[in-house]
Amino acid sequence: MNVQDALEQPAVISNSFRDSYQPHDVKGKLLTPALLPQSVKDGLAAKGHQLDIRNVKGVGSVKAILIDPRTGVLMGGVSPTGDSYVMAW
Repeated sequence: MNVQDALEQPAVISNSFRDSYQPHDVKGKLLTPALLPQSVKDGLAAKGHQLDIRNVKGVGSVKAILIDPRTGVLMGGVSPTGDSYVMAW
């Protein structure tokens, strides 16, 4: 799987940490894309997680560059949640 393919996969993000904005809430939810298989969502809910289902492909803005250790070739990708790009040289 290349970098772009990996970033286009469904991802779950926890916001169970203190918010950086006042009053520093802890929301305690898992941001979950709607396209995640229902069996996975049901399994997370059964473990007591509160799901915040989002109708997006991915739940964050991620950019990545990978350097192939054998060839030194740079490969990049971005999550499909917004307009982004990566550059490397």
